[in-house]
Amino acid sequence: MKSLIICFAVSGFLCAGLCQKLPTADEALAKINEIVDIPGLKNLDLKGLNMSMLPFNEAENLLKKKCEKNGGPNAYETAKAAGSNVVNCVKDLVDLNVLKQEMDAARPTGDLDEVFKKYCHKKPILKGCVTNFTDAIEPCLDPVERENKKIVLNITEKILNFVCFKEGDRIALFIAAKGPECFQAKTQAIMDCGNSTYGKYSKDLPMNPEQGLAGLTTSLSGIKDLPSLVFDQKTCTDMNTLQGCVVNALEGCEDPTPANLLDSIFNYIKKVTPCQKMLSPQA
Repeated sequence: MKSLIICFAVSGFLCAGLCQKLPTADEALAKINEIVDIPGLKNLDLKGLNMSMLPFNEAENLLKKKCEKNGGPNAYETAKAAGSNVVNCVKDLVDLNVLKQEMDAARPTGDLDEVFKKYCHKKPILKGCVTNFTDAIEPCLDPVERENKKIVLNITEKILNFVCFKEGDRIALFIAAKGPECFQAKTQAIMDCGNSTYGKYSKDLPMNPEQGLAGLTTSLSGIKDLPSLVFDQKTCTDMNTLQGCVVNALEGCEDPTPANLLDSIFNYIKKVTPCQKMLSPQA
């Protein structure tokens, strides 16, 4: 769960952190219309995903154990139903195959901003789904985690506001700067960052893309308890370490925009959590 902190007052900070480094939205939209293929969406086949390979059993067993310990015998079933509801909520809001078709149709006419705007208008629905989910799983949480529930909700809202700034300009920036290609090219380096930062939580954590989902299953089987979702010095330091490592990896791409955007998202998260004070020079 600590990695969830990673998967954003703010106007002055965002301008200082982004406006000096990134192209304008108009420039991005002009550039994005010249991009013919987006590998991450072009090759996406959701129907071909083998869900049976995902390590659901191991994750469910860990969650069930925690729910029964903190919330009693019915807490797990409530949390499980809430998990299904939030997944269905996201699926109802964004169908990636439909999104790809809409982007392909809008690109020739230069109307990609309208596509992003439409999805960003769905923010309130997604926020409501996340709130319902966190309310339902609250009995499963440790006391210290329950205290942090508001922070998690605040992070969710801030990230949505960041991504949908000016109704999706930053989505345009990311795609125009070949962000999907950049992340794809740096997959191994990013996973190495995750392994070096969070691998200590499981001695078997492989974080090797060649092992894929089978490796992830082995990883989860090596964890006896779910880590607590807390914002302490260790958690914040780990997040800071991961930020530096991943941003450094993405800076190896041709365009620095994806690295700048991710760096700003990390900084944005820290500003709405206790990590801002814990990681300050004074602290």
